[in-house]
Amino acid sequence: MPQVELSENNIYTRGTQLRSLVQDIAGPGGPHYENISSQNSLVIVLFDGERGTHNVSDLRFRTCYRGFRVNYYELWKAADQKQSIFYLEKAYLTLYRLNEPFHQNEEKEYLCFHCDLGESDEENASSVYAKCPHLHIKVAPDPIPKSHIGLAAQFSDLIFENAASLTDTIKVTIDMIKSEILENIDKQ
Repeated sequence: MPQVELSENNIYTRGTQLRSLVQDIAGPGGPHYENISSQNSLVIVLFDGERGTHNVSDLRFRTCYRGFRVNYYELWKAADQKQSIFYLEKAYLTLYRLNEPFHQNEEKEYLCFHCDLGESDEENASSVYAKCPHLHIKVAPDPIPKSHIGLAAQFSDLIFENAASLTDTIKVTIDMIKSEILENIDKQ
């Protein structure tokens, strides 16, 4: 499976691309992004409000859909000491549903969209599904929440051919989540 790579020049503009990916589901003003550098990696995270935590999994942005928030981040690893090229390790979008009557601090994972490119082939039999874009339906009964429901696993080589292909796949998935779930949640 190819690795998605970005040059040093392009990695620092990725946050702007990510903001535009989520604009159709984001709340007023949309999220902002932050690039968080460490010794050999860069995390790009979308959130609104203040960044009161170092754990990017805890950061959220509001959606334009009542009772839902999103966590989105990407982890990129430097290919060399110069950090001139970065490879995507993981991309995580998690949709959270606030517990009714929509208390800000009470939420549950609802749906996750992930790509775990850094997962080793030897880790488990489902790594092929974990590496490709996949869903976790968190509100379903066991074993479904932990299952990697692969989206187009047979096209992973095309999806991960370059950052533009991956970005297109993320956009299509966000549009699907919007039209098939978020826009229909209150119609039940």
